Order: sequence, then C-alpha cells, then structure tokens
Amino acid sequence: MSRRAFLLLAVLLIVIAPLTVKTKPASGSIVKPSVPEFTAKFVDRSYDVPETSSIDPYTGKSINNPGYHVRNYTIEVTIENQPFVPTDAGGWNTTLYYNVRFKGHYSPEWMTAYSPYNEYPKQSDSTHTVLTYTHSSDYEYVIGGVMTQIHLGAQVDFQVQALVGAVHRSYNPNATDQLSMYPWVFEGETSSWSSTQTVLIPAENVAPSPNGGPTSDEETRIEPFSFILGVAVTIVAVSVGVGLFFYRKKTKRDLKRSRKIASPVALSPAIDLPAEVGL
Repeated sequence: MSRRAFLLLAVLLIVIAPLTVKTKPASGSIVKPSVPEFTAKFVDRSYDVPETSSIDPYTGKSINNPGYHVRNYTIEVTIENQPFVPTDAGGWNTTLYYNVRFKGHYSPEWMTAYSPYNEYPKQSDSTHTVLTYTHSSDYEYVIGGVMTQIHLGAQVDFQVQALVGAVHRSYNPNATDQLSMYPWVFEGETSSWSSTQTVLIPAENVAPSPNGGPTSDEETRIEPFSFILGVAVTIVAVSVGVGLFFYRKKTKRDLKRSRKIASPVALSPAIDLPAEVGL
C-alpha cells in the first residue's frame, strides 16, 4: 500500500468512527425527575372452587372432585405518573423508569427491587403505573428481582424512586472475565427516594370448606376424642358381656346345687319285728 493510500484510509476512519459510536447522555441535558407519589396496599383475591363431578371415560363410574380454596395474595404499588417527554441525549433515547425498595417494618436494611441488569419498570402511558407483586407460595413474594418471605401479620415498608435516562451496556476496562466486560449500566438523573408507605399483611382467617364441613384443624381435634370414646365404649361393652356370661353360668350352677339339696330322701322299707315270745 502506497503512503498516499494509507493516509486516505486513516482520514476516512477518523471521519466515520464518531458516526458509529454513541456517546453517553450528557448529564446537563436531562431534567431531574420529581420524587414520585404512590400508594401501596395488600389485595386478597382468594376464591373457592366448588365441588364438581365427572364420568370416568374408561369405567363409566361417576367421580366426585372435592372443592378447594385458592389463596391469591398480591401487593400492589400504584405510582402517579409525572409529565415526561423523551429526548435524545448524546445519542441515547431517554426513558422514565421507576425503582422500588422495601424492608421489614422493624428492620433498618432496605432491599432494592430493580437494577439495570433486571430492567427498571417503565412509566406507563396511562395516568398511573401499577406494579403487582404476587406470592409464589404461602409466604414467599417476588418483588422485582428479589424473592423474600413475608409472613401473615407482617408489616412491609415501601419507597419509590424515579429515573430519567438510558440503560445500556458499557465497556469495563477493569473486567477480569467476559461477563463483566460489558455490564448493564444506567446513565441519567434520579430523584430522591419517596416517603414511606407501610403495607399490613393481615392474619389469615380460617375459611370454611366449600361443603360446610369442619376445617382440618377441627377434624384434628375431634378425631382423637371420637377414637378414645369408641375404644372406651367397646371395652365397657365387652366387660359387661363377659361379666354377664360368668354371672349366668354361676347362677345356673348354684340353682342346680340348691335343687339337689332340697329333693326328698327315699326311706328304706319297714321291717316287721317278731312278736315277743311269751315265757
């Protein structure tokens, strides 16, 4: 390659390179978002599935499917949306995100629900952004990217933060492996954390079963008593029966003995004595 061609190629690279590389948003071009206003509440959408019946397709017999109770608990965080117009800041399109953090009411440690890695929730197109957190088992809730245990009767504190900017990958020159070489990062402005809203998880009321029968706890208390009562009645009945049997047998034996004693004794036939012989 001639010297002239090499210089021409270098000039082209210098001109084209800025066009293919996006720069991060300029902090001065992004407006700082307001502190969000929100509400948080516990919602119980539990329901009962009634008893049903079906026909076994192979035997033709009727199958009764018992009813059951489905627990459906959620925590809803409703954020009041704020005015926002997306802008192009340094080659990145800005977005309004929200972040949530929570903690046990009696704990000083906050847990952040979202990060650039698991994607912040975006502001919706309506007047409010609603974030719903459901429970995966009796006590486990998934809040953003965090799974935590929240027991019945607990109190949970929530705070919300607004973010305006862009989430993208950024080169990390200090990375020691490929996974951390281009991490997800947020570039932009954030608001302060909001005031705290406390959610009370109510203690569960034991609902009656669909067929109106006793609950499992009642059955647990009643069954041992019924079993003991049945055993006691059986023992008493057997004891009375055995005693009556031996009593009747003894009575018959005594009756026979008394009859034998009371029967008349047979007398020997009379013997005629010879008359006295006169002298």
